[in-house]
This record gives sequence, structure tokens and C-alpha cells, in this order.
Amino acid sequence: MGAPRDLTGMRFGRLVVLQLAGSNSNEKRLWRCVCDCGTEKVIVGASLTKGVSVSCGCFRRERMAELAGARSYFRDLAGQRFGSLMAVERAGNKGPYTAWRCDCDCGGSIVTSGRHLSQGHTKSCGCLHPGPTARCSPADLRIPGEPAPVRRLIWARDGGICHLCTRVADPLSWHLDHVIPLVARGPHCADNVAVSCSGCNVRKHVDISWDSPCFGRAAAAYARLHGRRLELDLER
Repeated sequence: MGAPRDLTGMRFGRLVVLQLAGSNSNEKRLWRCVCDCGTEKVIVGASLTKGVSVSCGCFRRERMAELAGARSYFRDLAGQRFGSLMAVERAGNKGPYTAWRCDCDCGGSIVTSGRHLSQGHTKSCGCLHPGPTARCSPADLRIPGEPAPVRRLIWARDGGICHLCTRVADPLSWHLDHVIPLVARGPHCADNVAVSCSGCNVRKHVDISWDSPCFGRAAAAYARLHGRRLELDLER
């Protein structure tokens, strides 16, 4: 094996080697280098010759700043509609994404990221989501004389088949989906619910499942609750 390579005076990226600075605990030679930015740093010779180290760290910091600048680019969403929301004004940032203050059709407001608006993840201030904050709770939409749906009975009735994708749903994570959502005043009864994969239900969001094989019985349940057809209500 020949003598160790002398790196003195050699350039590696932004680094110029000044002198040998000894060895580390693994007997690898260390070299004192100066960066083009003026910073001196001691670096293992193998990192220099293999192209691992090309600066004192300033190159990486500059690159990260460039990437952060690219992520901070934003579309002007002011005045655009996303579901029930109207984007009003920019409200700073949420992580790397631009945040927007939006007014909801129900009179509420919300601050959310432009990414969530553009990709359809956020369509209301929360008023459209079934649950305690919804404008119509399950209790409000019960059909007199008809019991509330029971998960295990719905699973058995549907054979565990998702009504949206027709595949067998995961028995541990399946959703009880309202074919006509509560936000559309769909009844909370067995005829208006069906087994759904969690992913299918999330993608559906609060849409009406017009193409579902369960839609016919769901529409009949809607008529029993409201005394009129769903299609007529939507045309009003």
C-alpha cells in the first residue's frame, strides 16, 4: 500500500484543504479546510474524496432555504368557492402551506390551509360533518316507530360488502355510511345506512350515493320521514 494521499491545496466543491489535522479514533485522516464562505472546518479525508462533504454546511442551508421558498409559493384563493366555503383573505401559514380565512354558508368561519381547500379535504366550517356539531344530528332524523341502525345487524345484512366499491370491508375499520347523508337530511335508520370501507367513505365525504345499490331503499326511507321525494327537495 502506498503513502497516504496528500490533499493539501486541493479543492472539493466549496472547500480548499489547508493542512493535515491528525487522525480520528478510527485512524482516518482529518484535514483542516476553508470554505468559500470563510468558515474553517475539520473533515475526514474520505468524505472529501468521495464527494460527501462539499462545503462547511452552507450549501445545504442554502438549498433548504430554496426548497422552503418553493413550498411557500401560493395561489391567490381570495374570492374562490370550495364547497360551502368562500375564501376571504390570507391568514398566515399552516406549516409549509398558506392558510386562508374562509366564510361558510352557515354563517361560521374557519382558517384552513390552501392545500386542504384545493384538494377538497375541507368543504365547510365543520357544519357539514355528521356528529355533535352537525346542523342535523342522528336523533333529529329518526323515523317515528323505526329503531336506530345497529352496526352488527347492518354488517350481517350486507354481508360485510362495501356498497361503494363492492369489496369486502375490513371488519375492524369499516364505516356505517348514510347513503343519503345527514347533512342532506337523510334518515337515521337501517334502510339509509350501509357497510362502507373507511377509505370509500372518506372519499365520498358528504355526497349522496346516487349509484349505490342501496339508494332505492334509502330514497324510500327519506320519503317516509319527510313525506316527499328527495329529488323534489333538491330541485327547490
